[in-house]
Amino acid sequence: MYLIYEKLYHEKPKPTKDDKHFYYIDIFKQNQIYFDSISELLETQFKESSSLDRVKQIHKYLYTFVKNNLDKDINKLEKLSKDLHNAENNQINRIKGDLLLQNNNLIDKTKTEVKLYSYELGEDVTVEIDRMACPIDNANKYFNRYKKQKNAIKFIEKQISLTKKEIGYFEDLMLQLADNYDIKDLEEIQEELINNRYLAKKKSKSKIKTPNYDIFYDELGLQIIVGKNNIQNNYITHKLAKKDFTWFHVQNQSGSHTVVMSNAELTEPTIRAAANLAALYSKSKNSSSVPVDYTKIKYVKKIPGEVGSYVSYSNQKTIYIDPDISLVEKLRKG
Repeated sequence: MYLIYEKLYHEKPKPTKDDKHFYYIDIFKQNQIYFDSISELLETQFKESSSLDRVKQIHKYLYTFVKNNLDKDINKLEKLSKDLHNAENNQINRIKGDLLLQNNNLIDKTKTEVKLYSYELGEDVTVEIDRMACPIDNANKYFNRYKKQKNAIKFIEKQISLTKKEIGYFEDLMLQLADNYDIKDLEEIQEELINNRYLAKKKSKSKIKTPNYDIFYDELGLQIIVGKNNIQNNYITHKLAKKDFTWFHVQNQSGSHTVVMSNAELTEPTIRAAANLAALYSKSKNSSSVPVDYTKIKYVKKIPGEVGSYVSYSNQKTIYIDPDISLVEKLRKG
């Protein structure tokens, strides 16, 4: 007996007239799978349910991990900004040291602080002193503080720069994880986090060979490929695409690398289709009049030392697109 079970994007052949089995009438017009028994159907459902649970667990794990690291970096940046502000306002220590040397004869060595007038600031400044130390030692204490804070500025600025880059990286991953429950995409993101040493390497983990990028076809039959994470973006842009293929990306923000796999001169429908996909696979998918840059692959260069799939490019043109989500399925079917 044949039973029918609906499943998206998969279809098995229907039984032929020669089959002598009794089967139910088709109640779905497409996307059917046929089973020889109820037990086979139930077993398949159980396996798919277990598989879906596993995908949800992986997605939750990765999403939580990335979100926690993003929050940690945001808090770190806030603290670093405060440290930089304090370090940049370190002139007061130099001024206090100068005041102690300039007004040695006015200092009452029986007190723990003295109020001295600063012509540089145009106001009185309260200076704490160590009664057991001489004026020069007290002054040097402030000069040393000034020097230490001055040296710290370069270090803090470097840490701020690195933290901002990491925040951008994790924000990109958050975008790539959002509503994405494709197991292959998730495994690629996990592999990337392992490669970048954010996650511990698993001995049993097999390395992914061919990334799971999306494939579309425009009305002329030209293939358009879209990367959904950094591994896919790097692969299609720097390995798969040829130098005369055309590359698309939303302007000045995170998004997918989109490539028309043809070295021919592109027509407007193809350009609009590829630009639409680039906009839909970006932060601006719900916006209007989204600027999308496009140029030849040979003008796209990976930025050395950068994690993720950041690139620089030149010789680009720009088209403005109103993202149309209905176009995705139309282009996917070709």
